[in-house]
Parts: sequence; structure tokens; C-alpha cells
Amino acid sequence: MKNLITLVFCAVFLSMSSISYAQTAKKTVILVNGVATEVMLNADGTIESQSKEVPDYMAGYIKPPANLTRTVSTSNPIINEVASEKAGTSNIIAFGSDEVALDSKDMESLEALIDQINAADKGFVLLRSTFDKSSTSSDIITQKRVNACKKYLELRGVQPNKILISLEPGNTTSQEVSVFIR
Repeated sequence: MKNLITLVFCAVFLSMSSISYAQTAKKTVILVNGVATEVMLNADGTIESQSKEVPDYMAGYIKPPANLTRTVSTSNPIINEVASEKAGTSNIIAFGSDEVALDSKDMESLEALIDQINAADKGFVLLRSTFDKSSTSSDIITQKRVNACKKYLELRGVQPNKILISLEPGNTTSQEVSVFIR
């Protein structure tokens, strides 16, 4: 009888430990050093044990070459194309010192460009200005100036996806927003 109680106790203990083990570990396939491997993962994501490699698990996927690198461009080819000399003429919207709102003269200048923008073969407009890269306030003022021009054009019917913005760091803050039409 004593052996039977011990046997039942051991069976209950083993089943409880396997239940708790099942709750804390999960069998899954992950890539270990680029090889699909069946593993047991703990609840915190650590590998408890590795079972076996799983051949053909990644069948259909192409592994990128080891020398794959990403290059960072300092210029945007679309903006460069729009602002190039062959893209059309540049129009200047001049702002006063520390001013960010359009005055009536600036609104008239932008109004005169709307027909040109809509008639352009690609219908893009680029608003470009520079800011002093060493000054946070210069960056903010330049952003507000360009956004004022953008909002005015949007209010006058130019589609927002046709308006490109280029804020370029420099050594001085430009008091102007250049408008290029393509």
C-alpha cells in the first residue's frame, strides 16, 4: 500500500512538472546562425534546448548575400531633377526677417504660379529653402515659411501629393522660399 501511494505521488508530481514545463517552454523553429533549428523557448525568449535542424524549412526564401550593404545618399534625385535648370524657372517668395506669414505680395506671387503648376507636364512644385544648421530656431522658422507656402497652394487647389518640400542645412538662414515648377 505504501508503494502504491508513493507511485501515485510520483505520477502526480511528474504530470504537474510536465504541465508547468509546457507552460513555460514552447517548441518552435528559429534561425540559429542562419540555420533553421527546432528549439524549446522559455517564456522570456531564451533558448532552453535545441532539438534538431529542420532541413528545407526555408525552402523558397533566398538568403541575401553576406556583403549586402546600404548606402546613404546626401541628395534626393527627385528633388534634384525638379530643381535642375531644365526643370523650369525658379520663383522667389521673399519673407521679412523673422517673419513666417505670407503677405499680400507673396500670396499674389503664389497665385500667379497656380496655373503654371496645373499646366506643367508633371504638375510638381518644389518649395526649397535653407536654414542655419547650427540654429534650432532657424530650422523652425524655415519650416514654417515653407509650410505657409504649401498650405496656401493647397487652399488654392494644388494637390498635396504634388508639392515637394526641401529644407537644406547651410551656414545661413535664407529669407526666401524658392518655388520650382516641373
